[in-house]
Amino acid sequence: MKKIIISLVIIGALAAGWLVFKKPSKQTPALSELTSPTLSPSPTATITKEPIGSRFEIIIRKEGVSSQNLNIKAGDTVIFVNKDTALHWPAAGTHPTHNLCPGFDPLHGLTQGETFSFTFNQAGVCPFHDHLNARKEIFSGVIIVEGGK
Repeated sequence: MKKIIISLVIIGALAAGWLVFKKPSKQTPALSELTSPTLSPSPTATITKEPIGSRFEIIIRKEGVSSQNLNIKAGDTVIFVNKDTALHWPAAGTHPTHNLCPGFDPLHGLTQGETFSFTFNQAGVCPFHDHLNARKEIFSGVIIVEGGK
């Protein structure tokens, strides 16, 4: 009986070893069957450079505006930044119509931290003022726009 048990253990061990070490056969493709990747032409980007004007900031504070006279070129942008807690409405031209420099009017008072930017595309003189503030001597100025770049 002892011999039968030992024989069964040996047969079982051989069978287990055969199952563990048996690897499925993989056939490697022949060299002629391999395909090399084809490269598609990469797209080319076309970058066009358009002249971009300079940017100028006019800071609005309780004490007034940071620049009352500003000389710029056509294509430049002026950004009004309200750093005051009060509303300020930078507007151009004749009060109350603001039509001397068309488009230069945010149409509302700027809250603290709010900005209004305007790109001046035409040469000319563009006076500005705070539509909401009676102290015109500190909340007004002139932007002189020279011809293009």
